[in-house]
Amino acid sequence: MRTPLLPPEIVDGKWYTTDQLDRLGLTRAQRRQLVAAHRGVHGRRLPRTVIEDIEAVSRVVPDDAVVCGESALWVHHLPHAQQWSPTPRPPIHLLVPGERRIRLATVRDHRLGGRQADTVHVEGLPLRVLSPPALYAQMAPHLSFLDTVILGDAVVGWRSVWTPEHLEAALGPGLPGVVQARRALNHVRPGSNSVTETRSRLLLLEAGLPEPELNASVVVDGTWLAYVDFLWRRHRLVVEYYGVHHFTSDRQRRDDLHRVRGLRDHDYRVEELTSRDLARPAELVARVAKALREQEVALGL
Repeated sequence: MRTPLLPPEIVDGKWYTTDQLDRLGLTRAQRRQLVAAHRGVHGRRLPRTVIEDIEAVSRVVPDDAVVCGESALWVHHLPHAQQWSPTPRPPIHLLVPGERRIRLATVRDHRLGGRQADTVHVEGLPLRVLSPPALYAQMAPHLSFLDTVILGDAVVGWRSVWTPEHLEAALGPGLPGVVQARRALNHVRPGSNSVTETRSRLLLLEAGLPEPELNASVVVDGTWLAYVDFLWRRHRLVVEYYGVHHFTSDRQRRDDLHRVRGLRDHDYRVEELTSRDLARPAELVARVAKALREQEVALGL
């Protein structure tokens, strides 16, 4: 017996409620060709991204539900201990106003506790998403101190529209974890461009070294030379971290070589780090401390 064709209205990458399938007149044989993304939500396949998963569940949750928690971290591309995976799919975290509950095995619902959620619209999502500063406040009780600083750095990172003042404003009195969140905020700095930069910066500060500028612009005699990861301007010392992508592209490697050459031609000392250096934190700290001392001597500081 031939498998009945699905109607053209059922397209790949879209999801439909049971009521919508009823209105389209799908037979049992046709419905057996679909999979359940969530209870009461069906499609030709399961969601392959967190955006698709939220799109699917939005069909059966309240319109004013807000994406929060780990789900919002993934949507905003903020640091998380694990990557979103379609197999198995993690639950979607949603804030729900009032006392309503979302009774789906694939959803973890959270209460607002009488507070107004600060939300943003993310292109492609039918539900609003907790803003990054509000997400910092929500996640702080569930993170270590280090990971709270890492999250704060990421929210106010290089070229971000958010500032530490936005983070402070999100930390209302009485919020769970507000003490740690405020303590971590004292160590958050705008301009960080990666988790590795934050970890390296905190490592150097813990060792008592002076704090560098982050992703700073180097200009000599009115000519822009480069953006650099860490800059001790007074010491004319630059520290650059090379992640994997610096070695997988010939163009990136050439750009790195010319940037470093230009800095050294203008009497900047450049120390270059890789993941191997980060795996030996004591040696990394000693190397940067030595470079700072030698620059002090060389420049008569």
